[in-house]
Amino acid sequence: MNPLEPYVGPVEFNHDVKAILDHALFLKQQAEQAGALNPAIIGDANSQDVHRALLLIACQDFLDDRWVDRTIKRLNRAMHSVWQ
Repeated sequence: MNPLEPYVGPVEFNHDVKAILDHALFLKQQAEQAGALNPAIIGDANSQDVHRALLLIACQDFLDDRWVDRTIKRLNRAMHSVWQ
């Protein structure tokens, strides 16, 4: 096992993803309390669309545009044949 695994491997990835999910859940709770998830406000969005929107907002809150944009471009280029 790589001695750095706990710091750079799946544990760190899981922690980072959990932080985003926790933030999305917090945003959902705030939106519910504010009444923002009311169909009169957001329209006929299904729950999956609302969940995706909350995840995107949570990701944007943690976003460092310059680094993430560069990383997205590199990952997309490297994984194009697999992901497309």
